[in-house]
Amino acid sequence: MTCLLRPQDPKFPEIPLPDGEVVTVGRGPLSKIKDSRCSRTQLEFRANYKTRKVSVKQVGPNESALNGTPIGIGIEEVGKENDSVDILFGEHRYKIVFEGLPPLESIPVKPAKIPKMFSSKDQFKKDGILPKVGEWKSKGDQLHIYTYGDIIRRAKANIAGFDMDGTIITTKSGKVFPKDDKDWRFLYNSTVQKLQTFFEDNDNFKFVIVTNQAGMANGKTSLEGMKKKVEAIVSQLGIPVVVYIIPGRNEYRKPVTGIWNLFVEEYNESVEPNPQESFFCGDAAGRKKDHSLSDRLFALNLGIGFKTPEEFFMGQKPQEFTMPLFQPRKLLDNPPSNDHIQYPDSQEMIIMVGFPGSGKSSFVKSQILTRSYVHVNRDTLKTAAKCLSVADEALKSGKSVVVDNTNPERKDRAEYIKLASKSKVPVRCFKMNITHNQALHNNRFRELSRENPGQGSVPAVAFNTFKSRLQEPTKDEGFTDVLLVNFVPTFSDDKKRELYGKYLLEK
Repeated sequence: MTCLLRPQDPKFPEIPLPDGEVVTVGRGPLSKIKDSRCSRTQLEFRANYKTRKVSVKQVGPNESALNGTPIGIGIEEVGKENDSVDILFGEHRYKIVFEGLPPLESIPVKPAKIPKMFSSKDQFKKDGILPKVGEWKSKGDQLHIYTYGDIIRRAKANIAGFDMDGTIITTKSGKVFPKDDKDWRFLYNSTVQKLQTFFEDNDNFKFVIVTNQAGMANGKTSLEGMKKKVEAIVSQLGIPVVVYIIPGRNEYRKPVTGIWNLFVEEYNESVEPNPQESFFCGDAAGRKKDHSLSDRLFALNLGIGFKTPEEFFMGQKPQEFTMPLFQPRKLLDNPPSNDHIQYPDSQEMIIMVGFPGSGKSSFVKSQILTRSYVHVNRDTLKTAAKCLSVADEALKSGKSVVVDNTNPERKDRAEYIKLASKSKVPVRCFKMNITHNQALHNNRFRELSRENPGQGSVPAVAFNTFKSRLQEPTKDEGFTDVLLVNFVPTFSDDKKRELYGKYLLEK
């Protein structure tokens, strides 16, 4: 009777694991591994012949894995027969093999130990804390809420928030997006135990899951399938929780904080959680491999702590990450001005250049139209020919003109410059001094400020198109001057100012 590690690559030797003995595997003569990234004491194994299980503890600094899931330095996992172990994550793979032992069915196995907080099943059943199925509520198609356990509605001082996909679970298939509602597994072998232990030891924390689910808005994921999936996950976790599922783009979608405000009001008895202790854990953290920054920015918007799954579940150190290029709070704290721009008493033409959402039309309305310039705008006049016709008539009648279009290319501007030249009227260019990221932020702010957030926003392709077509305006086009116009935000109320100062984009 024996237990051994059988290598996937036959050029490496099998490694015996005697019953109850600690066997250290790493770079060296036992394994024949020569990879310098592999520590000489990378993993410690201890086989239990009676249960046919093997404890696997990572000792080396570089990641090892059990069944394709990273273990983490100092973390001990438990493998079973036919499980795979990567001495280095994705490399030097071995299979746990038991040979010459009696059939597993004949070995008496003690019932699994139930964590302390869940050991009194009768008490929980009596209190209704852990029902078989929780309760679903929806706010139209904007938000779906699942509560599991009555105590979740009681106010608590601290909140432990978690993303779902890539944080608590991952796909069983290994694909980026799940094939169906059954294509999931817990991200780590220790996920359930870690969460149960945390909430057992920290009973002043409330468990909240907040998950963006764009797939539901575009029809790739059904509501019924998502409900079944969430119920299965929560049932296996066995912890009172409130789950927020957010389809589409609305005021609840991370990193916007509308969902947090709703949670405090409806599920925490209007008690604001302690920002020094509360935290949010998610995989969208702005690291090289991450798809976005939404989880980290959500925590920053709330002013609470942030952890990645690797930090919370595996005890790993924080990794480097990249913050957004546009920092809205800095703009509000140090707003620029446009005092450098002067307006002549004589006739002129102004041609605006700028991204959609750059504040171009707002500037024209507040600063130029009040000086009796004729407004030429494609959105209102509908066609390029009509815009040119209105501009020509205004110039001939001695009036000043402002061309309020995006005008990214020289050819867009040339036709107006030609009209002005024919009437011997000088032309200035006002270019909005705003980055691509800030324009996107402005667009999202405008979208969220509407009565129906998420409707009527400018699509991202319009911003990319402008950026790719932009030819920087210069005097040699026929301009007497090219001036940069700063975006100076103004707000109708403090609530909108507060919203603008938050991170609104996911990247």
